[in-house]
Amino acid sequence: MHIVELPDDVLLHIALELSIEDILSFKQTCRVLHAFGTTDYLWHRLAVRSGLLLNIPTDTAIATLSADELQRVVIDAMRLEANWTRADPKIKRTTSLYNANNALFEHLQFVEGGKWLLVVQDRFHRFEERAYTKVSFWSLHNIDEPHCVVQFELTGKCRASDVALQNENETVTFVVALTDGQGDFFEIRTFSLNSEYATLSQIAPFPSISRRIDLPASPTPDLPLNMSITSLSVSGKILAATVTVFNVDHHEASRILVTRTDQGPAYWMQKQPYKPIHPALTRLHKNHIVIFGHSAEGFACHTYELPPILLRNYTPFTASFSSYSPADALAWGPLVADNTCANDKFENLFPEPRTVPPISNDTLAFIAVQGSRANLVRFHLDVQSPTAMGSAKSRAHPLPVVLPPDTSIRLVGVGGSGRRAVWMEHNFETTRSQLMRLEVLHDDPKRSQVMYKVLLPPDPPLPFSTDACQALAFNESSCRLCFGLWDGSLHLVDFL
Repeated sequence: MHIVELPDDVLLHIALELSIEDILSFKQTCRVLHAFGTTDYLWHRLAVRSGLLLNIPTDTAIATLSADELQRVVIDAMRLEANWTRADPKIKRTTSLYNANNALFEHLQFVEGGKWLLVVQDRFHRFEERAYTKVSFWSLHNIDEPHCVVQFELTGKCRASDVALQNENETVTFVVALTDGQGDFFEIRTFSLNSEYATLSQIAPFPSISRRIDLPASPTPDLPLNMSITSLSVSGKILAATVTVFNVDHHEASRILVTRTDQGPAYWMQKQPYKPIHPALTRLHKNHIVIFGHSAEGFACHTYELPPILLRNYTPFTASFSSYSPADALAWGPLVADNTCANDKFENLFPEPRTVPPISNDTLAFIAVQGSRANLVRFHLDVQSPTAMGSAKSRAHPLPVVLPPDTSIRLVGVGGSGRRAVWMEHNFETTRSQLMRLEVLHDDPKRSQVMYKVLLPPDPPLPFSTDACQALAFNESSCRLCFGLWDGSLHLVDFL
């Protein structure tokens, strides 16, 4: 019997024993095998089995993509991995973005696999003695013609920022936490991406939503407190933030604030009901709120369901800020995941909030650094509904990163799944910096191995030196890098 006469289920069994390279050769032998080798079901199975970092949106299921789409994505991922893991990765392309502003970079962030870029810069006006924050959003879909689609300026110094694409990427919402010397607050702007925005124009597109949210009254009104926004996270129309509260004795505590970006005031969450975490950071993920930081048991990561009131299409809040009382604090939803890591791995280690990426592939990943010590940490988040037996519990397995003597890490970019990362390693003796790359070779926590090597030396074949880098952004599925230099210029580097 000829192979083309075999039933499809037998052919599928054979195909799944082959490598992707073999499948690509296999489908070129004849029309029958070409037709079989381009079936959606086969490529769905191959993509899942490959274990490659595929450059597809995090909310897109592999099963929704066609065989042709998956084949292109898988081949790109294979080429990228081959280049990224070689001893001397080849730079395929560099692109400079026109940025008519020499202000310092506060935050750089890729969105949707490196197809969009968020740029946040701080500027201080000496004559007005006032700080301003400039926000720019770049489209990188056509790398030959990158262009700024939204640009606006806010009064105040940036504390934290995040961005969320909505309505199938037709609208974008920006949330920026600011301080103006009188207190901290949020500025929210929502724009349509249907109309083009010229970078040289002095008129920004008109936002469909423009609102300011001040911090509510102190959660403990009996004590005079100072409050500072530490981190924030946006998902859909939900905003969650960590606020550090200082009392008169300089003791501090972390409180969580939640609201919707389209309407309604901000509300405090009640004090953490389960193994309090401090200091705490927060991220949103699939209608859940994730709190992580130090606890009595070590470094902990707790995942709760969001309060139902935040998930409705309308916001029936009735309390105003003037009539706010602590009794209005929202109750936490059920605890659905409890992840911990031993104390001895994290004593005095804590990630810089801006270096913690959005959660991807049900994984919270970050690098915690202190001096010559660093750990790559990956928490797997089981966000299934809690069972009668309680929440899902697991322990994280940190991967140590050994730093050479007399060096420190000053810039960090971690992929959403934690399988790839970059950091700028500064040598105190030579006063030079080089960019390092990291790859987790096995995704199984019990046998994970870490490869880290030099990606860019101090004087790379680029129009700038790594010493001139003031900020960076990194996307792991495309391995695209963005460097913000001290002179205010922006440069993209691609390895595919």
